[in-house]
Amino acid sequence: MFERQVAIFGGLGALIGGTMFVQADDIKKNYTQVDATIKEVKIDCYLRDGRRKIVEKDTHDLAYMDCTMAPFAAKKFGYSENNIHQRATVAYSFLSPADGNFYKGEFTRSGDVEKYVEGATISVYAHKTEPGKSKTPNDNVFLGKGNV
Repeated sequence: MFERQVAIFGGLGALIGGTMFVQADDIKKNYTQVDATIKEVKIDCYLRDGRRKIVEKDTHDLAYMDCTMAPFAAKKFGYSENNIHQRATVAYSFLSPADGNFYKGEFTRSGDVEKYVEGATISVYAHKTEPGKSKTPNDNVFLGKGNV
């Protein structure tokens, strides 16, 4: 039984590591790191306690809500205020190395959302030959520092 669990976790680790390596390889070959300016930050909240989460009825995706409503929803559904989590949707603009024009991009992150402030400069990866295409990978060990 233990050997099977080790094999499963080892296989999952290899799959995740392989995916991160392929992503990093694509970025290193086809993208270049550029500065981008945060144009807009929208913060919303969701409820999750590790075992349970509040989801949309039709899609079963996390139910995002206005953060002022989250404490009321937490109380109604038996969550503590510690189970309220924030998500930032960040819109940014960057200069494309492909054609020298400015383009917009967007990403979402949960957790430490206070670091995303309108007007701040962040690093993103802009495609070398496809104008307007960018990526903002998070926590990829193969890319080193500079991830969003």
